[in-house]
Amino acid sequence: MFCRPIKSPASSSVLVRHIRDGAAAHRPLRTAIGVILVFFIMCSSTQALNTPDQEKFRVVDVGIYISNLFDFNYIAGSYKVSFWLWFKSDDENYEPEKAIEIIGGRDIKIDSLSTERLSDGKFYRSMKYTATISQVWDVRWFPFDTQKLKIVIEGAADDASKHRFVVNSDNAQFDNSIILPGWSFRAIDVQSGYAVYQTDFGTGNQEASTYSRVTTTITLDHAGARVFSTAFLGFFVADMLTGVTLLVESFEATRLAVPLIARLNMVVGALFGAVGNKYIIDSSLPPMPTFSLSDLVQVSTFSAIAVAIFTVIGAETMVVSGYSPAAVSAVARSSIGLYIASQLALAAYIFKDVEH
Repeated sequence: MFCRPIKSPASSSVLVRHIRDGAAAHRPLRTAIGVILVFFIMCSSTQALNTPDQEKFRVVDVGIYISNLFDFNYIAGSYKVSFWLWFKSDDENYEPEKAIEIIGGRDIKIDSLSTERLSDGKFYRSMKYTATISQVWDVRWFPFDTQKLKIVIEGAADDASKHRFVVNSDNAQFDNSIILPGWSFRAIDVQSGYAVYQTDFGTGNQEASTYSRVTTTITLDHAGARVFSTAFLGFFVADMLTGVTLLVESFEATRLAVPLIARLNMVVGALFGAVGNKYIIDSSLPPMPTFSLSDLVQVSTFSAIAVAIFTVIGAETMVVSGYSPAAVSAVARSSIGLYIASQLALAAYIFKDVEH
């Protein structure tokens, strides 16, 4: 029979010391692992505590319905609009009529305020606004211009860390029954974004402030053919008188039939017509920093008048100086060529813009 040897007391004590020494050798490793676990637990707890504060802001769903547009004023730089606004949020105490600002708006009137709780638990508030809104009109191509009217709504009571607007394209509509004489509706677009102001408004908390805003853009096209033919009528008449004057100067028979005084009166009439039309146009449009279609028409007309004046005076001087009638007619016809080229260039520019 096989018998397991019995260890002596000396060998047992050696074994115990070996186990104790091994445990002591691994104690620093266990301590390090424990410290790492505690560190990660503390970080996770801190993140869990901080996350609600970082994400604790009011989210408001915004919608807009344009019910009327009127009183487009180029000189004053404004237009009037009536529109419905609605807001949906989880905050029962949110009162948008007191917390928002219409950027560039004045004479603001609020009607038909209503409040209800929806089936999804959100709180809904709607109201009708009527306001005069400042607008920078782009009249470079007047009367074939395209205007983008902007309605900007900003959450002025709370900055973006506490309040944010959200929108989608279905939340912006334009009433098709709106009548805009001389204008056609192209599109409406609504976007949410942020406005950054390089000031803390005196709070001393930060260098800049950020606020949530919603921008509604209404694109309108000016139906300018009728406006162009009526608003610039004085220039067209001036061009016609100038062309007739140059035509008279081009032939000896017409020069003899139409006295010098009559020819000068036609040029002076063209000048007065152009000046009068210029005052009408300038009083209807805001000043522009760039060259506009209106400027081109005016420059072209006054240039043609100047050519006609110099042609009449030059032709009469040549007649008095003894030049042959053929030479006088040749000079006048060269002026007609210059006149026709300038008018064709103007027409090409206008038609190119209309196609654009």
